[in-house]
Amino acid sequence: MKVRQNIALLFTIICTIANSPGQAEATYSFSSLTYSGNFQRGGQLSVVATLTASAAINTDSICVVFSAPDQYNFWGCRDIALGVGVNAINLDLNIPGDAEITSYSGYIFVNNTNPWGAIAQSPSLTTLTVAQVSPTILFSFSSMNYSGVTTPGGQLNVTATLSTPTATNANSVCIGFVAPDQYSFGNCQVVALDAGSNTVNFTIDIPTNAELTNYKGFISVNYNNPWTGLAQSPFLASLDVSANPSTSPPVLTGNGAVLLWEQDFSVTPLTLRTASNATAGAWMPNDMTWQSPTQGYVDFAASPCAAADVASGICSRPGGTFDINPNDPTMLGVSPFSQANGYLTISARPTPSNLVSAIQAEMTAQGVGGPVPSFIGGHLEANPAVFPGFTYGYFEFRAAFPNAGPGMFPALWFYSTPGANPNMPHAEIDLLEFFGHSSSFYTTIYSGGQNDNAGTTVGQHIGLIDGQFHTYGLDWTAQHIDFYLDQQLIYSAPASLVNAYQGVSLTPLMNYVMDASWMESNINLRPDATTPDPLIMNVNYVRLYSVKPF
Repeated sequence: MKVRQNIALLFTIICTIANSPGQAEATYSFSSLTYSGNFQRGGQLSVVATLTASAAINTDSICVVFSAPDQYNFWGCRDIALGVGVNAINLDLNIPGDAEITSYSGYIFVNNTNPWGAIAQSPSLTTLTVAQVSPTILFSFSSMNYSGVTTPGGQLNVTATLSTPTATNANSVCIGFVAPDQYSFGNCQVVALDAGSNTVNFTIDIPTNAELTNYKGFISVNYNNPWTGLAQSPFLASLDVSANPSTSPPVLTGNGAVLLWEQDFSVTPLTLRTASNATAGAWMPNDMTWQSPTQGYVDFAASPCAAADVASGICSRPGGTFDINPNDPTMLGVSPFSQANGYLTISARPTPSNLVSAIQAEMTAQGVGGPVPSFIGGHLEANPAVFPGFTYGYFEFRAAFPNAGPGMFPALWFYSTPGANPNMPHAEIDLLEFFGHSSSFYTTIYSGGQNDNAGTTVGQHIGLIDGQFHTYGLDWTAQHIDFYLDQQLIYSAPASLVNAYQGVSLTPLMNYVMDASWMESNINLRPDATTPDPLIMNVNYVRLYSVKPF
């Protein structure tokens, strides 16, 4: 235990002695204060305080204090029953990891325990010089062994073995794995090290976006406060991080099809573009045509009711969805995206109360009025800096819907590639949308013009809410636009719409939002107590082929 005070603990206790009721100072006399152990920062001392009591006392606390010239001090106490005559009290005292490097005077204090009050104080009985840790003396490293899954997202059990000649309890032992380009990952834990050999066990998660390469493993020892490196081992282990084996169905090759682009979420981690790095990820967590690259936004298709409609009772709640950008630190680590078990999950749920003020601030900064949406969701658009859109081909999503409920509004769709279609800036083909209920999903093609963007529903199909993966495909050529479910044709667009999309560039999107304001008028569409929290869509892969591969 340590304290920093402008007026030292010594002064406090001395003043208390003068005013404390009970036993007099003459009850005690002090003989010696001796210690052994590690005299360096973070070290542990074994202290023996010797004093004489004129009567048996069982309500005292014996404290040992080491005080620096500037009154910085650290100390420890022990409740003990004192016998008549000479008493030798043993205490273990930890030197703080950030203790001042100086000479300290040592004192013994006797205190009432309840109520706390100082009874007697010794003069200075010893001196202690605290030194900086000498890493070359304190630590040597023997081995670093691991077992577990060595693929991105895998977990390792790591055992680090190191030695120190003196016990210490204020250090962090860390393990690290570093790639040739200095990309690294690791873990630390505060450990009480015994004199001699120590074995420290770690559990470490390999990042889902870890580089696929060979890593070298090392052990280090560090101060906690302030964080300071003390010692580091040479490389003691070698780790090859390799790609996860795909659990997805194989790529198809029928009709001479060539796979042009793929995001297989059973092996490929979700990567997101950032404001500072346009090519950082394959996906954008927002649409930069409309919104800030660093923040989330009120979803354009699932906007909330107007504040006046909520106030008047036309709307029973604000409704609507705010699409979360995981890159935004004001969202407190909340993300609508997660990845495990061979697929990406996109979720939508009620807006957490601790995000309301942050969302309101972002809406204000973007000039968006109205109430904070009742729900949060996620929106992903292929990053045009990585995937520059496509014109013709067969595009397929493999997705599953484990649950459903009123207010659900997921979508797998395509939109005009940013800046690519001056005559059709709003080109849009919706491969799948659920509009507030799970009985059917809809496919829609929009005219896409600047001032004329009418939607034409070209199909209504039975919704498959069974938790099983199904494929949703778009086969697009200059002659046809065909929609597929589980590689079975379910609808063909009319020739007028096929002609309208000649030479257009499209970008894939997938998102899950809830409760558009227009759902409020239909009690069967708006969320209620039966709506799951969260609603989720799982996506196994997205694939673009040169032609339909079956």
